Amino acid sequence: MAHQTVIEDSDIINGLQIRFLKLFGIWQIINDYRKTGKQNIILKIQVFITVIIAAPSVVCTYVGLLVIEVDIQKATILNFHSLPTLQALCRYIVFWYNIDSLSRLYNLMKKDFLEEIVNDMQQEKVEFIYRKVSRNSNKTCAIVFVAIAIAGAYLLFSPGISVEYIMHRTGNTFSTTGGRKKISTGWYPVPMDTSPCYEFILFYEGFLVT
Repeated sequence: MAHQTVIEDSDIINGLQIRFLKLFGIWQIINDYRKTGKQNIILKIQVFITVIIAAPSVVCTYVGLLVIEVDIQKATILNFHSLPTLQALCRYIVFWYNIDSLSRLYNLMKKDFLEEIVNDMQQEKVEFIYRKVSRNSNKTCAIVFVAIAIAGAYLLFSPGISVEYIMHRTGNTFSTTGGRKKISTGWYPVPMDTSPCYEFILFYEGFLVT
């Protein structure tokens, strides 16, 4: 690809917040790619960690369908709970192979993007669009970030999936109320209800949630 110019903070639409992009390293990943045409070390580390951490959960969940007793309801629940982890893997794959197109889309965040294609008579409309987009984007990002943080904290501190149900039961998930609880419905080829396997699984699933 032809190298693109780095997007400086001063190039961003006035009022548009990019703190979440910087917080998760995306801003650095995009700008490094725009400058060098290569994926940087931050992205490589994120992909490596995601594959190493998430892949065992997905594989074990689907292997579990062949090992433990399941019915339609239990199989559906196991599949449902594996989707976020599988989605994380797919998201990084898509990001990796489409980073060139994605890096070009970031031109939309530059305040001179519309100014280059409109005349002076339309500048007031352009500024109105900028203000509206910035306000809505900032609000949406903040709401989503808080919602994800609350949901993650709830799952982390209030595990509600019965280990007994995953290992031995079928039917309604909530019909099994006793015993130890875990965060997700993942099955693992270890004695999940005994220490230290239970604590390790709880820590592992907590790490997946965060």
